[in-house]
Amino acid sequence: MKQPSTQRIRVELRLLSPEEGGRSTAIFSGYRPNWWTGEMQEGMRQYHIAEVALDGVERADPGDVFVAYLLPYLPPDEGFWASLRNDASLEIYEGTKHVGRATVLDPLPEP
Repeated sequence: MKQPSTQRIRVELRLLSPEEGGRSTAIFSGYRPNWWTGEMQEGMRQYHIAEVALDGVERADPGDVFVAYLLPYLPPDEGFWASLRNDASLEIYEGTKHVGRATVLDPLPEP
């Protein structure tokens, strides 16, 4: 199984509540949703995978706002992950279901 990068992107993450169409259960470190910034290629959404590592909390419930780290599964020093900057917005999906959003607080360090 592919392992996530050891490089981390710090984000403020908000999980949508069930009333907003989001999850109905909590997440824990190790959660691996799809991430989208609006990037399209040939008319299709381009999703990226990163594992979530919670910071200072054991679990995050729907509706919570919290700080976490993203550990990208593709080489983080090229392409999508390397292009993220402070305040970039990421949408969180489980398949086609929109379950949250995140704002980049600390992107990957410049190479």
